[in-house]
Amino acid sequence: MNQVRTCFQSGQIGPQEIRYPEAAWEYDYGALHPRVACSNLKCTLCGEAVEAVHLHESHGFAGTPEGLWTQVMAGDLSSLTPSMAARVYLCRCFFKTAHYTEGMTPSDVDPERYEPIPWRCQGHPVLSLPMTLDGV
Repeated sequence: MNQVRTCFQSGQIGPQEIRYPEAAWEYDYGALHPRVACSNLKCTLCGEAVEAVHLHESHGFAGTPEGLWTQVMAGDLSSLTPSMAARVYLCRCFFKTAHYTEGMTPSDVDPERYEPIPWRCQGHPVLSLPMTLDGV
């Protein structure tokens, strides 16, 4: 059986304070706590998997999304600003610094201020037992 579960609001992005899962089966099921960032986002425009750059923000970056993508994929974070709170998410055609938790398809937005995010959760496998969890 190849079941997958998708995150609440088609996925969440957020700053360092929300959990970014290491295990593929962890996802945001819509609870208020704990918030879980989606680790399996894909861009609906360029088709690339979304990368998360922890402890950085894109403040002051004036280049193109593709230019930033190319640098980050090569391991060059010099265009990003170190930050203890923020997390940068990027694909080849779009990037965003997360200072707060944000859903990919929020239900309550101000259309004059909302910038649509082209990323969507691609699903997470269902946890099946038996398995090793936290080394046990």
